[in-house]
Amino acid sequence: MRPTHGSGGGWHRVQYNLEDAYCAKEPGKLFGAILAPGARGVTENHFAGALFTDLYARNDATAARTWLRAQVDGDFQGTEQSGGYTNYYRADVLAGLRWAAEHGDQDLVRLATTWLRRSYALDLLHTAPGMFEVTVPCSRMKLYNRDGREMSLRLLAGEVEPREIYAARRWQYPAYDDVRWLADAIVAGRLRVDPDAAAWARRRDRGALKAILAVLDGMKLRSPLRWVLLDSGGWYSFAPNGIADSASRQVDAVAVTADGEVTELLRMKGDVRVPVREDRGRLVTRLPDRQRELPLPSGRAVLTVDVGRGDRGGMAGR
Repeated sequence: MRPTHGSGGGWHRVQYNLEDAYCAKEPGKLFGAILAPGARGVTENHFAGALFTDLYARNDATAARTWLRAQVDGDFQGTEQSGGYTNYYRADVLAGLRWAAEHGDQDLVRLATTWLRRSYALDLLHTAPGMFEVTVPCSRMKLYNRDGREMSLRLLAGEVEPREIYAARRWQYPAYDDVRWLADAIVAGRLRVDPDAAAWARRRDRGALKAILAVLDGMKLRSPLRWVLLDSGGWYSFAPNGIADSASRQVDAVAVTADGEVTELLRMKGDVRVPVREDRGRLVTRLPDRQRELPLPSGRAVLTVDVGRGDRGGMAGR
């Protein structure tokens, strides 16, 4: 089912190219135009989709390998940082993982697996207590695909039979390619079910949390985050320097109570990027003409983690 085929925006057309390649069909010509030197109006998201379509079309992994290495070593997620689309590069990288596994490219397998593990770990860290609902500071605030991110984590946790995803109508929309292709990767053994996913999201197991944080060690985000766990069971997360500017609305901070109530510090249209500071039970951004505030959940901080600075460690507390 392709509900926007022929009428979707640029991203949909790029995604259909990649979907055709993934399904062993001849892709259209759009991906080549995007990758042509001097192409204009190409977003990072469009470029990534075209890059991995080209991987299938030409069977040359050089460019895909270079892009993934840059993501893993430096600018993880780029301007799509934790974006509201489920597949902010996930579908692209899952497609790359499949190609690499089928062609015996172990370097590309390693890069793609590392990227995917970090991507899912960042979402797992930002799950509401007792559930797989994801809320994370982001540069592209789009809400309607949160169900796909939740389903991806449930697949990784082993709560859902992956073959059920193949035929389920709700997951056929192109923005859910990453959900279907994750199910495909699990069935084929390219990715494994992770028991730490359910242990942390459902039961708040601190050993599982430690394992998730270990996956995030060394990751470098364009907008580093500070994640704080409270003794009440709630947590909050924010970008100390503010989320980098992007074309969509930015969320500079989120807070979640032990009961799963979510609040966000949303940057309004026209607001400039400013630092986010903790101030007497609130997260605060001070603009030239006003102040934005996010009240924090009750509780004492027991663990503070700096995520995405590119160093190892960055953890304080008990």
